[in-house]
Amino acid sequence: MSHDGRAMIGIGTGRGRAHSWRIVAGACAAVLVATGCTLEADVSATGAVEANVSHLWITVSEVWFATAADTTPEATAGWTKSVLATPVTVDLATLSQSTLASLASAISLPAGTYKQVHLVVADSSDALLTSAQSLGFTTNAGITLADASGTVTTSALESPIPEGGITIPVDLVLAGSFDFGSSSNTDSTTATGTTSTSTTSTTSTTKTSTLAVTIDAARDVLPYTYGTTTSYLLSAVALVTDEKYAGAISGTVDTSGLAAGYGEVTVSAETTDATNSHHVVVQRRLVGIDGAFTLYPLPAPSSGTTNYDLVISSSGAETVIIRDVPVSSAAVTSAVAVQSTPIVLGAANPVYANVGTELPLLPGGARVDFYQTVAASGELPYVVAGTAVDILSHRLPNGAFAVSNGPIVVGTYASGGSISFSTLAPVEGEGGYVIGTEGLYRADALATAPSVITGTSTAPTPILAPYPPVAAGGVAGSIAVTLTAPIGEFDSGFVIVAAGNRIVDATNVGAVLAAGGGTVNFTNLPAGSGLAATAGVPYQVALRAWNSNSAASSFIRATSTASAVLGNAGRATVALQLP
Repeated sequence: MSHDGRAMIGIGTGRGRAHSWRIVAGACAAVLVATGCTLEADVSATGAVEANVSHLWITVSEVWFATAADTTPEATAGWTKSVLATPVTVDLATLSQSTLASLASAISLPAGTYKQVHLVVADSSDALLTSAQSLGFTTNAGITLADASGTVTTSALESPIPEGGITIPVDLVLAGSFDFGSSSNTDSTTATGTTSTSTTSTTSTTKTSTLAVTIDAARDVLPYTYGTTTSYLLSAVALVTDEKYAGAISGTVDTSGLAAGYGEVTVSAETTDATNSHHVVVQRRLVGIDGAFTLYPLPAPSSGTTNYDLVISSSGAETVIIRDVPVSSAAVTSAVAVQSTPIVLGAANPVYANVGTELPLLPGGARVDFYQTVAASGELPYVVAGTAVDILSHRLPNGAFAVSNGPIVVGTYASGGSISFSTLAPVEGEGGYVIGTEGLYRADALATAPSVITGTSTAPTPILAPYPPVAAGGVAGSIAVTLTAPIGEFDSGFVIVAAGNRIVDATNVGAVLAAGGGTVNFTNLPAGSGLAATAGVPYQVALRAWNSNSAASSFIRATSTASAVLGNAGRATVALQLP
């Protein structure tokens, strides 16, 4: 497994697992003479979306913390909960790549180790909150995007589990007490309502920090259609990073040499995975229309540097890899400039792929990644592109996914100066990719042989995507979902199984609903206390149903009242009943 616990609203990673960067907030320095010592922080957010998305907004009303990895969202104990004085609406599509939007303030926590952060988000069907209305939105969550023909529409954005919120695995160690809210990244002392930088105050001492929540909503917003209505599910990966231990990489690309209609250009910061077998995405950004990009906040050590490799890719361009970009803990204003001049992208033709019809089908919501390897000794595969599979077909969105058939352009960071690039055919051959898969609480799985992709958008190349296994320490579990519905009232629908509001699997249940109900079995679900101590992985289950003859008026959602926790025995049952 690669780096875990992605929890920053924005500069996302696209990784589907529950990873855990350990964030340590230490006690105040001994030189501070004070009657009390607290750790304070802001909770902020940043975002990433696809190029055709002009708005993608969510509204946060509460922030919770849990010391256990398996505390369920509905639990009455185990959470330290804070209701925001004013809900905050964040538009991930319009946030600057170098800006963190403030989410929470004045949240205090006792010392300890925290394993989960939970954001309570308002559903798109809830009464409109002032924070969303003031930005001109008519719902608390939604998405505005353009289709292939250029038609722009605004649709509802839903949590996979209605009212489920977003739960983020973390490994956050706090010494002293912890407040969210205050200024950022400075040590200060507070006396009778004033703030000073003095270190000799005899009142209370605070140490300020900023936690950044990153949600990568690019290629993890999954559409579904009932009748003539299309809605979207936000199944984005989230990560939490302490801004004190983060840095930034910036640069520009020159796309003037690309053909009209070239695919969106993304920049990923990658490192090798824990098994040293392939690279993983730590953070990914879309290049702006001006060619500029900033990757921030990137996890960095408290001293020294961490090297990241950048992968710049587009289905209409040659893939560029820039190795060994050093990042240290610093403000975004001190971002490492990749090169003093724009990085010129060479044109390439797009080719298209789709997951074949092999069994078992991939889990609904899992990701398929496309890897290529530099032709040199000791090189490991890089993630060039990837997307979540369709929740119902379990294949790639729209039946085809575009990647580049061009060569790899490789260079090494040159202290901000001009990089010397070499153009190489990847080990897999031009248009060749190693296909990999990933999912929440699952290990990465890479095919043993590459696939050569030559297909078109209407006749994509079928690829074999390996089924992602349960992560180390877990077991395969199952949930039996019993559905009850009036016979003949509903004939279409699907059930989602999610953890932390990340889709883990989904299946079509139209025939079951038409018959008045039945049992649907979800198997191969990650389970066990090795993945979420101490009881196991908590899952939530939701049903969406409608009648195809009157889809809009008959559409209904139903959610399990309690989480199904899959422990080492790996079995649970859930009942859902429609009126």
